[in-house]
Amino acid sequence: TLPSKRAEIVLAALLHDIGKFSQRAGEKINKQKNLHN
Repeated sequence: TLPSKRAEIVLAALLHDIGKFSQRAGEKINKQKNLHN
C-alpha cells in the first residue's frame, strides 16, 4: 500500500498547486475585466 499512499500525496500536492494557479489566473482575469469596464 506504500506506492498508492505516495500517489495520493503526489495527487494532493498537484491539486493544491493547480488550485493556487487557477486562483491566481482567476484574479488576473477579474482584474482585466475590471479594467475593461
